[in-house]
Amino acid sequence: MSLPSELRVLCFQMSSIAVSDLPRLVPTLLRHVLRCQIPLSSPAGSAGKADASASAVLVHKLKTQLSTLLNGKSSEGRFVAVVLIKAVVEVGGWEVLQGSEHWVRGLLAALGVRNIIDRLAFELHMTDALIEA
Repeated sequence: MSLPSELRVLCFQMSSIAVSDLPRLVPTLLRHVLRCQIPLSSPAGSAGKADASASAVLVHKLKTQLSTLLNGKSSEGRFVAVVLIKAVVEVGGWEVLQGSEHWVRGLLAALGVRNIIDRLAFELHMTDALIEA
């Protein structure tokens, strides 16, 4: 498996750009996520090559950055986290989903418990609109 440069770029951009500037970069960040299907959907224990090990480190870094944004105080950061988590779960499939219980708790906390159905529908609608952009 070759390490996609998009994964490296995604991790770099998320760590180097101010949280307040991230929402305007969501379409670009989403494109990077969509090009990272192989490393996101690969089992964590399948590391055998140097690329697989580097990929696993970058995937872990991405997940940590998303968790930090989701649990942060900035509404911009939480918005970006919600959008990117949805994309990461869709692209990574079962490999991402099986370890995402902390994201579920964070998403529920970010959305608030009351009116969750309406808010979740709104967020999904907004995410789909951003992906289509």
